[in-house]
Amino acid sequence: MLITHELTHVFHGQTIRDHSPGRVKDISWFEEGLAVYVAGQLGPSEIHDVQAALQAHNVSGSLHSIATSDSILLRYSMMGSLAMYIDRTYGRAKLKGLVRLDSQEEILSSLGVTEPQFLDGWKLFMLHNAGISR
Repeated sequence: MLITHELTHVFHGQTIRDHSPGRVKDISWFEEGLAVYVAGQLGPSEIHDVQAALQAHNVSGSLHSIATSDSILLRYSMMGSLAMYIDRTYGRAKLKGLVRLDSQEEILSSLGVTEPQFLDGWKLFMLHNAGISR
C-alpha cells in the first residue's frame, strides 16, 4: 500500500499541469486523498473514524483545515474519504480528470460546486452512503 501511495504521488506530479513550486499547495487535500484512496488505505476502520469525527462535529469547515488537522491518522482518512466521495458521487472518469488540475479553485469548478457545497455533500455522503462498496 505504501508503494502504491507514493507512486500515486509520482503519477500525480507528472500529470499536473503546473509544477511550479508552491503552486499546488492549496490541493494537498486532493493529492494526499487521492494517494490514500488509490492505495486502498481507506478501510472500514478509517471510514468509521471519519464518521465519528463528523458526528461529534470535530471537522472544521475548510479543505485546508482538514489537510492540516492535528490528528495525522484522522487527517489522512478524511482526505482519502474526500477522494472516495468524488469517485462515488461524480464518477471515476471525473476523478481521473481532476489529476491534471493544479488548484483547488479549478477542482471545485470542475465539480461545479463551491467549497462549502463540496464539504456539505461529502459530510452527507460519509454519514449516509460511505458503506456502499466500490
